[in-house]
Amino acid sequence: MRWLATAGPLLLLVALTCIGRTPRSQRKANEYVHYRSPVLPEGSIVLPDSLGGVTNPMDIVLNPTNGHIYICGRTGDLGVAVLEASTGRQVGMIPARDAEGIKYNPVTNEIYISAGRGVTGEFLVVDCRTDSIVERDAWNPLPLVVNVTDNKLYVARWKGRDSKVLILDGRTRRTLARVRLGPAVKWGLDRIIWNPINNALYCNDEESGALVVIDGRADRELKRIVSHYHLFPGCVNTRENKVYAVAGSADDSSVAVIDGATNKVVAWLEAGPRIAEMAYNSLENKVYCTAGLGSGGSQHSVVVIDGANDRVLSRLTMPDVPEEICYDSVNNRAYCFGHAEGWVAAIDCHADTIVGVARTGEDMSPAVFCASANRLYCLNWRPGDVYVVDCGRFSVVDTVTLGYRIGPIAYNRGPDRLYCANASGHSLAVIDGKRRRVCGTIEVGRSPSALAFSHDGKKLYCASNGDGSVSVVDCRLDRVVATIRVGRGPSALCTSPATNRLFCANAGGFGSDADSTVSVIDCASGAVDATLAVALHPDRMTYDSIHNRVYVTSFVDRDMDDNPTMQVDGFDAATLKRVVRVRFPGYPRDMCYDPVHDRLYVAHSEPDNLTVIDCKAGEVKRHFWAGGSPEKLCYNVARHKLYCASPNSVSGKGTEGNDDSKVRGRSTGGGSRTVAVVDTDGDSSVARIEVPLGPVALCYVPQTDQVYCACAGSDSVVLIDCATDTIVDRRAVGACPAALEYSPENGVVYVANSRASSITPLSIMNEPTRVPEQEAIESQ
Repeated sequence: MRWLATAGPLLLLVALTCIGRTPRSQRKANEYVHYRSPVLPEGSIVLPDSLGGVTNPMDIVLNPTNGHIYICGRTGDLGVAVLEASTGRQVGMIPARDAEGIKYNPVTNEIYISAGRGVTGEFLVVDCRTDSIVERDAWNPLPLVVNVTDNKLYVARWKGRDSKVLILDGRTRRTLARVRLGPAVKWGLDRIIWNPINNALYCNDEESGALVVIDGRADRELKRIVSHYHLFPGCVNTRENKVYAVAGSADDSSVAVIDGATNKVVAWLEAGPRIAEMAYNSLENKVYCTAGLGSGGSQHSVVVIDGANDRVLSRLTMPDVPEEICYDSVNNRAYCFGHAEGWVAAIDCHADTIVGVARTGEDMSPAVFCASANRLYCLNWRPGDVYVVDCGRFSVVDTVTLGYRIGPIAYNRGPDRLYCANASGHSLAVIDGKRRRVCGTIEVGRSPSALAFSHDGKKLYCASNGDGSVSVVDCRLDRVVATIRVGRGPSALCTSPATNRLFCANAGGFGSDADSTVSVIDCASGAVDATLAVALHPDRMTYDSIHNRVYVTSFVDRDMDDNPTMQVDGFDAATLKRVVRVRFPGYPRDMCYDPVHDRLYVAHSEPDNLTVIDCKAGEVKRHFWAGGSPEKLCYNVARHKLYCASPNSVSGKGTEGNDDSKVRGRSTGGGSRTVAVVDTDGDSSVARIEVPLGPVALCYVPQTDQVYCACAGSDSVVLIDCATDTIVDRRAVGACPAALEYSPENGVVYVANSRASSITPLSIMNEPTRVPEQEAIESQ
């Protein structure tokens, strides 16, 4: 059971974790800094607020003392997000990789976090006064509950088929006693509750099906309650000193009522199929149980039990399968949650009627009620959002994004500022290039997707995919001075310095409703001058400086999954007339203009995956194979070379224009990751460089004649010497580097680490370290 009701002054909490202890003499208080991931290289700039953190939220807890909400997630997530309950604003991030459970101890004002799994599991103690980690111990995490009377922690642990409950001092985390439960399987200890009236702990022994009662003061087993059903503890009736347990199978379950004084079953109640969760209402002396099985709305209900007479009072039909329930003592309501369909039902506990249903996102995880704000915070597992429900109006009033997606970054040479978009939210982080720290935040539209500067660098344009807008940022003031409405789902920006115009590709919508336009903005007036028609979902743009043209890629066919056909349109930036239109098979990946040969290179998904377009003639010159699955392109104008990053390269012989005999280095083989080098004088592949896992971004640095390649799967950046086309250095950065931006003034390449929510500056003046090629290859 994820929640227990608040009963009078007592705070009942259930958690998921496990504990081990390192002597305090070996630990340093505040050793782990707020906002800071311990895996980041020295000098990294950590981005606060919602620019990173939790993608798959698993557990949530409220600290009523400081008004903070703590949310943890697993599957590679790097931290626990800290939200301000009154505003829903993310105010911090506690570094805890793969956190699965989190609970609050009101006696010590500490948060316990269970993070990691198996041999890599950790138990973290967070001081809520500073929201910083003060203790870190390596133990496999499992369920935990807090005894607030004696300030003890109860931890259910298993090893092999042997299970036990560890009893620990809540202040020192010293083990006081161990109570053996007997043989158990891994998932047999998922429910433990504490009864504050008799100071006893109730936990299930999965092997025997018994309910084990442990004396909270004497730290020993009191009794085993055995029946012909398996018993799982549900909730505590603090007025009557009763414990309710789920008994039976999923198809035919009932509720066992246990007298807390004698620890004997005093009643059996036929509540319905699949009793999942329970919550106790101390004001009405009622117990609310979720019941639901498979399909069929008549079986989806909340069962109301009279706590005094031990009888079923009513059954309330729910919209779908109810999975969680909690009690709100402020409004005297029970809230029932349907995870799969994404709904929350409010129950008036006096009349036992449904007074409202709020719709949230699908795959909803647990929620928490904040009394001071009169709000529910509901986790949404798949996209990583938090839905904020106003309990007065009982409607969703806000959505807080927890995702880690750092969007595009752009460097402005004039004020020496780096701008980093929060692709999962609605803001830009401003980084001072000289001091290397975050110096401000700019609120823009929802889900910023593209950045572009005006030709003089005085304005920054930010396209927001979520609300169809372009925000105009004054770079002297670092604030939005205008908002321009464009088409649906703007995804790419391109400026024409010669005409002082901004082109915005609108790629939103699906099927017949898909947008297929490019908005043309006059940068002087801030108005949309024209709307250009293209094919479906335009999302790649580049500028031709010789002919003053803007090129955009889109799709011709609505069915893009089978045999997609792409289109490249070229528009005269002055007259806005289409001067180029070519079509060929493929799914566009990236586009790069070659000013030396006046050509356009388009990377796409077809076997001949690099297409060369003659910009003067406006026609396709040739197609050829460039190493397999190219995602990003980068041009070295000095050496007439094009670099193509391929995260999932495949072996094979190139077709037209490719000569495998010219390729240097080891064979790529199936499933390797490469950077292909193309000689643009002859349009042929001349080298394929194996790099670490996940090359996703490229950046050319003319001062050192090197290409920087960000490898997202290996948390590193490799440096490629363009004279020899070999790897000369490899540098560790934050988790999942996704974008690169070069600052010639500072001699720095900025690396945006999407999962670490950080920026790592790499100095180009560091003496390169020559390494053997095999040392740069990420092991499979």
